[in-house]
Amino acid sequence: MPGQLLAPLKGSSPVSLGAKDELGRLARALSDAGLGAQDFAGESADETLDRLKGRNDAIGEAARAYLGAIGLRLAGGYDVADPCAIELPDMILGTVFAALDQRSEDTSDEWVEAAARVREAVPEEHRKRFDELLGDAREMNRIRDERGIYNDNWGTGIARTAILEAGRRLAKSGRVRDAHHALDATFDELAAILRGAEEPSGDVLAERTNQRLNTPLDQVPHILGPEPTPPPPLDGLPPDCAQMMGAFGAALGEVFGGPPQTADATITGRPVSPGTYTGTARIVGSPEDCNRLQKGDVLVTASTSSAFNVVLPLLGAIVTDRGGQLSHAAIIAREYGIPAVVGTMKATDVIPDGARVTVDGTAGTVSIV
Repeated sequence: MPGQLLAPLKGSSPVSLGAKDELGRLARALSDAGLGAQDFAGESADETLDRLKGRNDAIGEAARAYLGAIGLRLAGGYDVADPCAIELPDMILGTVFAALDQRSEDTSDEWVEAAARVREAVPEEHRKRFDELLGDAREMNRIRDERGIYNDNWGTGIARTAILEAGRRLAKSGRVRDAHHALDATFDELAAILRGAEEPSGDVLAERTNQRLNTPLDQVPHILGPEPTPPPPLDGLPPDCAQMMGAFGAALGEVFGGPPQTADATITGRPVSPGTYTGTARIVGSPEDCNRLQKGDVLVTASTSSAFNVVLPLLGAIVTDRGGQLSHAAIIAREYGIPAVVGTMKATDVIPDGARVTVDGTAGTVSIV
């Protein structure tokens, strides 16, 4: 099965684990001090985070490092309209306290055992080539999430912070109704407004924000522009180029593709990370929903991005509507060793929020208990 074939990639994308080292240091500092969630009862998440990062000890140092690593990363998407992690304090604090109960296990050699199992199925004359290709795959596997986090996720989060600061200044002067309306201006429009331009008006920006937040997904076009054409045939390319483009096409299919669906109520998908887990399904339709995630929840969402790396320590399993063996959800599930089923096409429509579900990452099925 494809999931078993990709198991030897585990451990080759440490960036997919999010700020695991920083989170671990903060958890250890809290544990060493004998502090836990009960010691901050009655406080808001904002107040607790402020207290932690304001301390002049190991806890404060670790809290500042952790929040510095994740604070300006987007939580759940790739758009400036999506909130940064620091804007979802309940999610962050839940992740911190969940880490207190986790014990790190050395799983660095698991990929070696998985690779040996796959290698046994390779004919003897091709095993040297298999070793070379596996080495290349492990070397390149991390690039996907590195680009997502450092280019898209973090860079867009920093841009969002700047836009909201501009929005706060415009709201203070009465130019816009709300600082968040600045997110729906183009770059040129926002620059012009800051220089005193009267268009677009505050009413226009408010209507854009309302439309973005309230337009149903079924009204969004499936594609923009003309229907895409099939990829050109590869037989006209030099052998090396044809091999590379063939691999590229196969990889894209495993990023976005899904299995054929049955007409019954069975929820099936691609098994991308083995194991079985039963827990509470939490439907995450927007980044703000991440604030509702509790330790041990099953994340059920349309798809994941590198922004979800922040909440991974909370999760017991992952289920997505879209994606294949090389989708982000598949990669992070394998890195964390939690069961995952992707490409179900209908999980967010069929599974009620709060339902108990069993995720079988080996068989590729999700059952409502």
